[in-house]
This record gives sequence, structure tokens and C-alpha cells, in this order.
Amino acid sequence: MSDKFKTVSTLFSNLINRNAFSNIKNQWGLIKVLRPFLKAKLITFSPYTIYFYPYISRTFNINDRYKTLIHHYSFLQNNYTPAQLEQLFTNGMECFKAVYGDAEFSIILKQNYTSEYEGPLSLYFKVNDDLISTLSFTFMPGDILNEGAENLIYISHLQRAQTQQHNNEHFINFFRNIHPSVVLLRAVEALGLAWGISKCVAITAENQLSYIAGMDKIAFAHTYDEFWKGRGGVYLNCAYHFQLPLLEVPLPAIKQSHRNKTIRRRNRLNEVYTICYYNFCRLK
Repeated sequence: MSDKFKTVSTLFSNLINRNAFSNIKNQWGLIKVLRPFLKAKLITFSPYTIYFYPYISRTFNINDRYKTLIHHYSFLQNNYTPAQLEQLFTNGMECFKAVYGDAEFSIILKQNYTSEYEGPLSLYFKVNDDLISTLSFTFMPGDILNEGAENLIYISHLQRAQTQQHNNEHFINFFRNIHPSVVLLRAVEALGLAWGISKCVAITAENQLSYIAGMDKIAFAHTYDEFWKGRGGVYLNCAYHFQLPLLEVPLPAIKQSHRNKTIRRRNRLNEVYTICYYNFCRLK
């Protein structure tokens, strides 16, 4: 069965119900937004119906999912040139690169084709082309989460790959044992500020779409909730909220014996941020 036939079947079954008029109106708006992406062969028919199913967060209803989807693709259409979109959807955009010894580190921003329902854009952190960590997100309107911001970044997926590259001696020495997700969060900060976005929201473990009741809840909470709280996230409306730029614990509040280590780590993270910010600003 072709993707186009599946799309038409799904559309028909979901549009023709008691909310038929509203659904058809929404779908027509989405078709107009997605048309340039489909015409340029950057997407399949999947995004046309993805919002009928769980998308981004378990807390989002169908209207939230629709508004998020149409806002995200509208944001891309309005802020990236056709050539930039082609790069974003094919090879991806390299926003950070560094070489240390025989190790090459890179962060790539690219369309998430494999699991778009968890976030249509992903930042991929690689060591020597081996993926070590992924962060997926979407651009969405602030009113869905009762935020006043016109645009915000919603982080909906974090994953550390099953590889030992993060134990690579060069990785440890270069990044000073900084967790890969912390590095990617600074890249998100750079992306947001480059586009004038001052709000970032992150998903909780229970609302993450990969979470299934009965799974290791503690491990999932450690990956999401504990991580967000450790980075200064404020829990509100079933998510963790951040102001950009991200806040840091003042140095005087850190034990004196730990300050030099903290300064070295912050310097490395600032380097990642600065390079990413410069590369994102070049796209404007």
C-alpha cells in the first residue's frame, strides 16, 4: 500500500466525524503549509496525518498537535531559504565541529525522519561519525503552554546511543566529563537566541512518547525530569520551563574546591555555544 493511499485513507476516516467541518478546515491549512516541502521532495505524506496520533507529548490534544505541526513548518518556511531547507532535510547542518587528537566531534541539525512524532528536528552529537546522543525538538506557539512567547522550543526527546564513544579518552579530556545532553542543551540555547527565542520547554518522563507504563520509571525520570531540574528547569503545566539564556549557578555558590573544574567545563560549553550561535546566525 503506497504512502499516498494510506494518507488518503487516514484523512478520510479522521476528517469525516462529528468535528468534520473543523477538521477539514484545519487540514486545508496544513496542506497549504506543507505543499512547498512536498513539492521540493523534502517530506513524504506522513506529516499530513501525523497529528491524528500521539505527537510530541501525551498531554497534547488534537488541536494542540495540529497547531504545533503547522507552526513548526511555517517557522521553517518563513526563516530558511529553499537551499537551506534542502540541506536541513537531507545532509543536515553542521553547527559545531572540533578535532582533538584522533577524535572529531560534531553536532548536526537535521530533520528527524525516523521518529518525527517525538520531534521533527534533531540535534545529533557525534564522535568520529558515531552517534552518541540525540536531542529532538519542535518550534511551537507559546499559547499552547500558557506562555506569552510567540515562538518557543519544545524539547521532546533525549537519547544516549548505545556506544562507548562517550568513554573515548579524547572525549573525556576535551569535554571534561560533561554529559552529552548538557552539550546539546547549549546548542539548543544557541539556536533559540539566534532566532530571538527566549523560552524553552522540556518534556517530562511520563509524557514522553517512548515511555510505557511498567518500564524502568526511575531510569526514565533520571533521563528527563532529574536532568531538567539539574539544569534549572521550573516545573509548570506538566513540563519544565527554561528562560534563555540558560541560568548558571553563581561561582561563589560552588564549593571553592570545585570552582576551577566548573570554570573549565563552562569554558568548553561556552565554546560550543559560541560556535553554534555563529553558525545559526549565518542562516539568518
